[in-house]
Amino acid sequence: MKNIIPLLILIFVVGACSSDGLQTIDLQPHGANISIKAPVGVEIQQKPIGFRKELTIQEDKFDVLLLVADDAPQTIAELKKSKLESVESSEIFSRIVEQNDNGFIFEVDLGSEKNYDFRYVFIKNNATYDFRRNFVGNFTLDEVKRMYNGVKAIK
Repeated sequence: MKNIIPLLILIFVVGACSSDGLQTIDLQPHGANISIKAPVGVEIQQKPIGFRKELTIQEDKFDVLLLVADDAPQTIAELKKSKLESVESSEIFSRIVEQNDNGFIFEVDLGSEKNYDFRYVFIKNNATYDFRRNFVGNFTLDEVKRMYNGVKAIK
């Protein structure tokens, strides 16, 4: 019986975090009525920008920028198309690495090195959630995929 309690604790701890080290984070206290997956100990900051809210969700190699607008004037397909056109028109755009209905991961050619970024859009209760990698820093494809998968887990 004494051995069962440590085993149950171990099972609970392993089950609480996924294999990628991400856990569900509720963003409602920060002005966004959603939850995403992010690393344990992530730092979340919020600031208003006009009629929108900007949230940064940061922890070492996880750095996501979220723009929240309280109205959704476009569909997800229209928002994604607009983001894709904007990214593809950039001089440093190289290629689309992965995409789905709500977003995409892309490669940026910085001359001597490659960098990766993403865009992901979501609409809930007529609010638009616009995710991207934060502007500062260089990230590997695996790091960007981890961020992208975290925001794809929206609830």
